[in-house]
Amino acid sequence: MSRIVCCVTLFAVALPGVCLAGGVLEKARQEAEEAKVVPVVVRMYNVQDLMLGEDHLYDSGVLPPDEMGSDVTQAAAQAAGGGGAFGDLFGAGDEVGDEFAMTSTLSPCAFEMILRRTVKAEPWTDEGGRGQIERVGALFVITQSEDGHKQIKDLIEQFRQARKMLTIRAKWLLADPKQLPLFLPAGADPFAVPQVVNLEPLDNADVDARIIYQGQLTCFDRQATYLASGSVETCCVDLEPVVAEGAAGWDPTMAHLLFGVFLQVNPALVQDRPEVTLDVRTSIAEKNGETASGLVEACTDRATAKGTVDKPKYFGHTFRTTLRLPLDKPVLVGGLTSPEAVQGKVIYLILEVSSSQDDGGPAAAPPVKKK
Repeated sequence: MSRIVCCVTLFAVALPGVCLAGGVLEKARQEAEEAKVVPVVVRMYNVQDLMLGEDHLYDSGVLPPDEMGSDVTQAAAQAAGGGGAFGDLFGAGDEVGDEFAMTSTLSPCAFEMILRRTVKAEPWTDEGGRGQIERVGALFVITQSEDGHKQIKDLIEQFRQARKMLTIRAKWLLADPKQLPLFLPAGADPFAVPQVVNLEPLDNADVDARIIYQGQLTCFDRQATYLASGSVETCCVDLEPVVAEGAAGWDPTMAHLLFGVFLQVNPALVQDRPEVTLDVRTSIAEKNGETASGLVEACTDRATAKGTVDKPKYFGHTFRTTLRLPLDKPVLVGGLTSPEAVQGKVIYLILEVSSSQDDGGPAAAPPVKKK
C-alpha cells in the first residue's frame, strides 16, 4: 500500500512541471512565428483606364453669345488662337486637398496616396517597412507582400466597377404651354418640374409642337462634358488701345460666337438608387438681324485711331440648375421663352439619362441640327 501511494504523489508533483514546460515552448513558438520574415513581391499595375476621361469643359474656343462681356471672352480668344483653352465655365468642383470633388478620373498622385493610406499589409518605407511604390505616369511598380498585392487588386477592381458610363439624351421641345398637359401624366401640374413626359403626342398632326434641337452624348459618371450645334460667327468683341509717341492703334479681341444650342452637364449617379443628379447649363442663341458695329476712338496729342467692335443681334435663352432625375425616363427639366414668343410658344428642355453596368456603353451620337 505504501508503494502505490508514493507513486501517485510523485505523479502529482511532476505534472505542474510538464505544464510549465509546455507554456514556455508555446511562447517560444509564437515569438519565432512573429519574427518570421514575410517575403515581398514586386508587381506592375497599369491603371491608365482610371486616368482617362478628364472633364470636358467648354474649351473649344466657340463661345455662346450670352457670355459676351464676361471674363471668359478674352480666354476664348486665346483658345481660338492656340493660346490654350479657357477655364471652367462650370467649376469642376472645389479642390479638397487630394483631388477635385466632382470628377470621374484619378490622378497618379491621388491614386498613390490612396494606396499608401489603405494598404497596410507590409508597412511602406516611410513607415519603417519594405513596401515601395515607383510610378511612371499611370504605370505603378509596387513592392508589397502577397496580402498587400491582394488588397491592391481588390481596390483597383472596385474603382473600375464604380466607373460606370452614362448616355444623356437631350431634346428641346417647342410647344404652346396650353398643349403641354398632352405630354404629361393625367392630372399633373404643368408647373411642377422635373417630371416624366411622354413624347408620343408629337406624332399627332393636331398637336402644334415639334423638336427643334436634339442631341446625345456618352460620358463617365461624374464627368463634366458638353455638346454644341449651330452656326459660328467671328466677331471683334473688344479693342484695347495701344498708344505710342505720335501714334495710336488697337489690339483686337476676337471671339467665335455660337448661334444655336449649347448644353453642358455634369452627371453623378446616386448610389444604390436608379437616379442621377445633374448639374445642367443650357443656352440657345438665335440671330435677330444683321450684326451692328460700334465706333471707338483712341487719341494722342498727334494722332487719332478709330476702330469698330461688333454688336451681334440675337435672341438669347439660358438657364442653369442642379436636379435629380430617374434613370431611363424622359424628364421635363424647364422651359425658356422662344423667338416665336409672339405665338405664345416656349422651348422646353427634356433630358433622359441611361446607365451602363460596365465600362462599355452605348456609342455617342452627334448632336442633330435644328430642323
